[in-house]
Amino acid sequence: MVPPPVPPPPQSEKDRRLTQRDALTYLREVKEKFKNERYVYEAFLDIMKKFKSQELNTQGVIDKVKVLFRGHRSLILGFN
Repeated sequence: MVPPPVPPPPQSEKDRRLTQRDALTYLREVKEKFKNERYVYEAFLDIMKKFKSQELNTQGVIDKVKVLFRGHRSLILGFN
């Protein structure tokens, strides 16, 4: 008798694929957090545009976002 197949382990939060909805939710969080500091939100958008156009690599984006969001741990962790 053959044992039943072992189900795959549950996906960890790290392994979960991000969706467009996740990205838009995060973007709204950033916009809300910095509603009184519009320049921070605009700088974040600029970083992401530079990444999309390949002016910045992944590590460059991470480094800039860490500096930009200094003191906002939840946003830094959420960026991951």
